[in-house]
Amino acid sequence: MADGRHTTEAKAAKESAKARAAQEAREAEARARLLARLPQLPDDDLQTLSMNAERLEQNGTAGQKAQAAAMLPAIRAALAERAAAKPPVKPRAARKPAAAAVAAG
Repeated sequence: MADGRHTTEAKAAKESAKARAAQEAREAEARARLLARLPQLPDDDLQTLSMNAERLEQNGTAGQKAQAAAMLPAIRAALAERAAAKPPVKPRAARKPAAAAVAAG
């Protein structure tokens, strides 16, 4: 009877390991698809994705933290690349007083 139980436990452990491996493979594939889409995401969506990943890295489950940690370097690199590609914002020149205000003064 003990051999039967050990065989059943071994089968269950093996099936559980297979299920975990399959889940990890699906998650890795999903991360790869998302990473491939990063260049096409609008700036706002990329920023939202970054904020969500940072939040999950701090407050998520163990799995969410691991996935967020795996994704954040690529997300941050994409954000930095976009920021570097944008032309610098010129400071606005100070406005000159309106002619009417000068004449009234």
